[in-house]
Amino acid sequence: MLDNNLEDKVAILADKSKHSKEEIMKMIDDVIEEMDNMVDQNGAFYVVAGNLGINVTVSKEKKIGIKDLSDGMANVTILGRVAKIFPTNTFSRKDGSQGKVKNIELIDKDSSVRVAFWDNKVAELEIKEITNGSVIRLTNVNAKKGYQDKIELSLTGQSVIDLINDKNLIKDFPDVEVASFALLKNLKNLNDGVDVSVRVKIVSKREKVTEFTKKDGSKGLVSSINIMDDGGKSRVTFWDDNTLKLQKLKINDVVELTDLRVGSSDYGKELTFNSYSIIKNVEDKKLENIEINENQELREVNNLGEIEDGERNLIVMGKIVLVGNKNSFDRDGETRYVGNLTIQDKSFQRRVTLWGNHAENIEKYKVDMIVKLENVSAKLSDYSKEIELSVGDYSTITDISKGEKLDDYDREMKLVKLSDVKEASNGMAIKVKISRIYDVNTIERDGRTLEVLNMSFLDSEAMPGRIAAWNDNIGKISKYSEGDALLLKNVKITPAGEYDASVSINQNTTVEETDLEIEIPVFQTASELQNNPNSYVKTSLNSLSVASLVEVSGTIVKSYSPNFYMSCSDCRKKLNEYSENENKGVCNDHGDMSGRWRVILSLVLDDGTDTVDIKVFDDVAEKLIGLDALEAKMKMEELSDQNAATQKLVMKEFMVKGRVIEDTYGDEPKKVINVNEISMIDLSKKSDEFLSSFD
Repeated sequence: MLDNNLEDKVAILADKSKHSKEEIMKMIDDVIEEMDNMVDQNGAFYVVAGNLGINVTVSKEKKIGIKDLSDGMANVTILGRVAKIFPTNTFSRKDGSQGKVKNIELIDKDSSVRVAFWDNKVAELEIKEITNGSVIRLTNVNAKKGYQDKIELSLTGQSVIDLINDKNLIKDFPDVEVASFALLKNLKNLNDGVDVSVRVKIVSKREKVTEFTKKDGSKGLVSSINIMDDGGKSRVTFWDDNTLKLQKLKINDVVELTDLRVGSSDYGKELTFNSYSIIKNVEDKKLENIEINENQELREVNNLGEIEDGERNLIVMGKIVLVGNKNSFDRDGETRYVGNLTIQDKSFQRRVTLWGNHAENIEKYKVDMIVKLENVSAKLSDYSKEIELSVGDYSTITDISKGEKLDDYDREMKLVKLSDVKEASNGMAIKVKISRIYDVNTIERDGRTLEVLNMSFLDSEAMPGRIAAWNDNIGKISKYSEGDALLLKNVKITPAGEYDASVSINQNTTVEETDLEIEIPVFQTASELQNNPNSYVKTSLNSLSVASLVEVSGTIVKSYSPNFYMSCSDCRKKLNEYSENENKGVCNDHGDMSGRWRVILSLVLDDGTDTVDIKVFDDVAEKLIGLDALEAKMKMEELSDQNAATQKLVMKEFMVKGRVIEDTYGDEPKKVINVNEISMIDLSKKSDEFLSSFD
């Protein structure tokens, strides 16, 4: 649909040229196609008018400030100072002719705007000797939304460029600041989406330019370099035609990179070289003398158990004890791969996440292979709650099995109780007594049929937990019965949190019968537990003990913002890269999965003896607030009130039944109640009962 202004201009041009409106519109569409959609209808109109040799003016040009620009404005007159001039880009039209476009950044006292000059207007900029700092008047230009919906200006064949020398006019515009270069160590303080310039030394570059398929089916290219200055390191990513600029770059080059876009990755702030960016080699003795020998920058770790969250540039060695699955997912139109290994040394086991080519070729890694991992990072996983290692594009994995002894990487299994485990840990040993065996559950995923066997158990301190074994590992525990005592070696143990503590059986787990003198109570289902008052011990908040089932009464004195997350339909863990439109995301354990919204309520209960945090999950939480998770999320967004769903609970009395756990994620451990059942106390009924006691 045409805007009214363009419709009027087309009518005038049709009248003056003796062409029909339809013919004029056909000419406009042809121009847009020839220029690969680099101009809009307004811009193409003036090209057509120029080709026909006709000047069309509909209304008086509007003289406004930059901050007043809006999408669709035409015939605008604007003044500003040139703050930045970007390189000229050439392109080929479908008829084989060459086109040119150059962008400048124009500023006034209030704002800034990017301006596009086409073909002859590019040459006009040079002829009129317009440079950084020049004050110019642009007449008859058009405004439209561009990158990230920001307003941009575009000149047409009818636009006029004037260099302003009037001192009275010039003084109203701010001076152009001398370009300043951001330090890489300060990037972490910047918001995503801003542009920065850096002066750096090239540390390394990817020799391979990766080709991928975009969402629209077209082919894309991507590559990157690592850079450093005297403050830190970062990565610069180049896309599509910009990857050609990497050919002339060499390691140890000192360069200025102008107008890079700041963004975030799993490992901190990174930079993107975009269509406006400039790169040039410079001399800088300070940077030239920086030592960039990567091996000197890396830190060798002799004990996997000593690795801390956030560490980078690590060298670790270990024996592979588990090779996980390879999964693929789409990001930015590119098919990517992720996989995992588990390695161990004498001290510890660590999960290693593989990305890119390392994950794509995971089949070459075998159990008992001794490997050296270089330039890897450590990060506390939001899902496993343990520190994991990450192997990316700049990491290397070397098979060093020759000359190494497997025994040097064998570790003594640490026999633990659930109360000893404060974070998820691999390679543990534990004694358990089976209290309940569930039916094997079958799950269909990605065209595969998966099976899982779950068992409930008590450990040597009668703390409850759950055993999970998948597929081929089911046979390791399926022959045992309720009441059997087992010694489980080389397992992963996850402490109690939202759910009971869990023990995961893997291909390296060994299972032995053992002695464990502990009494197994009569099993009750969750509904039986909730309906049997004897299952919960009535107590006060100042008398809670970890792992106990309790019933307490008190007043909700505080509510926090509900936590919403989209969970895997198989394991209920939070999904990565989820799309609300498609209701899908990526599960660390199960790959691409459909999901559903879940809610966690965090409240503070006070019974007069103490105050304790309580956590209310899923169906119980939805029942408490009277909304399902998705409805509650939408309601909060609509009201812009993060506490709207829970505020109504504050200062009301409730009876709470649940399990006491120990939360270790604060400054110091604290007891928290994971709620199984919660109900509001009827104060009028309570009052009647009190009064009747005097009858």
